[in-house]
Amino acid sequence: MTRERRGFRLFKAGYIDRNGARRTARRWYLELRDPSGKQRRLVGFTSRTATEALGAGIVRLVAHFSATGQLDPSLERWIGTLPERVRTKLAEWGVLDAGRLGASRSIEEHLKGWADSMRQRGAVEKHIVGQVGRVRRTLDMAAAKRLSDLTHAGLLRVIEGLRDGGTGPTTVGYYLGAVGSFYRWAMRAGVASANPAASVSKPRLDGRMTRRALSAEEQRALVAAAESGPTWRGLSGSDRGLLYRVALGTGFRLNELGSLRVGDFDLSGNPPTVRLDGRHAKNRTVAVQPLPGELALHLRAAFASRMPTVSALPLPADRSRAAKMLRMDLDAARRAWISAATDDAEREERERSVFLRADCDAGRIDFHALRHAFVANLKRAGVPLTMAMLLARHSDPKLTARVYGGLSVADTQQAVDALPQLDTPTTASGRATGTDDATPSGDSVLARCLAQIGTRGAISGGAGRRTPAATTGEETADGVGENAVFRARKCNGPSWIRTSDQQIMSPPL
Repeated sequence: MTRERRGFRLFKAGYIDRNGARRTARRWYLELRDPSGKQRRLVGFTSRTATEALGAGIVRLVAHFSATGQLDPSLERWIGTLPERVRTKLAEWGVLDAGRLGASRSIEEHLKGWADSMRQRGAVEKHIVGQVGRVRRTLDMAAAKRLSDLTHAGLLRVIEGLRDGGTGPTTVGYYLGAVGSFYRWAMRAGVASANPAASVSKPRLDGRMTRRALSAEEQRALVAAAESGPTWRGLSGSDRGLLYRVALGTGFRLNELGSLRVGDFDLSGNPPTVRLDGRHAKNRTVAVQPLPGELALHLRAAFASRMPTVSALPLPADRSRAAKMLRMDLDAARRAWISAATDDAEREERERSVFLRADCDAGRIDFHALRHAFVANLKRAGVPLTMAMLLARHSDPKLTARVYGGLSVADTQQAVDALPQLDTPTTASGRATGTDDATPSGDSVLARCLAQIGTRGAISGGAGRRTPAATTGEETADGVGENAVFRARKCNGPSWIRTSDQQIMSPPL
């Protein structure tokens, strides 16, 4: 059915149903021209009268916009009553700009649309609620009724208000990130024309929390204290000890550990592995992580009589209490370590030490610090940076190198101890390095240094002449020569460690 009207065509479309019968659509359609003269079609309503009124209003809107380049002020209230799908079409045709389209919807409608888009991308509900809450509070503090009401200057005033209220720089950065993400979505959706957070820099995080990676000795003490400790909020000591072992052996985050089921562990494989579902991983990617042999033994014993579908690792009912649980076991381990001192002097020295201390200048210990310890274990083992990044499931090697796995002074001391000694050797083997065991002259320091690593005969004494072994790199009858020097150098120090074709193992706990 077609009805001609001034400036538009009103009709009902026909179609063929599944039985082959010809039908007429329930809704009326409009056909009209946009400001550029292009023919457009718009779905109207089931009511012919309402669709006619819609067509007449759009014709007036287009005519005024074509003549003046602006909207007809008398139609602004009418535009606000239109369905969202109609306003979106008008914006696509160029009749409404993004700011006008955004102004026709409430802020809560925009926030709901943004939340829905995050859910479609797979964001967890906790993240969505936090992001929406930060944007809502920011808009409330700016007294914004429409998206365009939040300007660059207004956002700066909100930031200043947050700081005056005691909000730290990290949290302020979260607010800026949420506002920027919201307005970027709004611009893609065509409901905002500018992003007020685009030119606002996040505050410097000089005072951000620094986590400390536990040393291997501290990790062993923590696990031992937990396994021998009392039940805490329904979690036995053995449960807590196993949880720490898995966290230190996989580097998984707290929520990732809570998502694991017994069936996710393949303890009979070679090597044994654990599979993390992409729905629970931070990067939304499935991960299959190899397990250290010692950890696999403990897991086999713990899972021997458990069904594959049950939770593998008991966690506190309130996961925010996990840090408190860890600090409780850490304090117990420190008290036991201090009590084991043999005399008062040693006890005082241990009390001044930061060993097993939850907070110190080097950083603090919370549950996520166990992930830092996992990366530190890989670094101590000499694992290449790319492999550590892969096992930590980082996307940027700079994050692995700079933020995670900070080594302690004791770790760096081992590296320093691997540097070559520079003192001239005075032992008998050092003296008998000249030709025919003659005492070398004072200018043959190199010969004496080579003698310290067992290279007799590689270089002659007083004259400093090279022997054939030193010249060709072949070994002498004693098995020494330049090849021997190279082997000694290759085995000296962590910078010469190679981990290829070796199973990566965390320190025994």
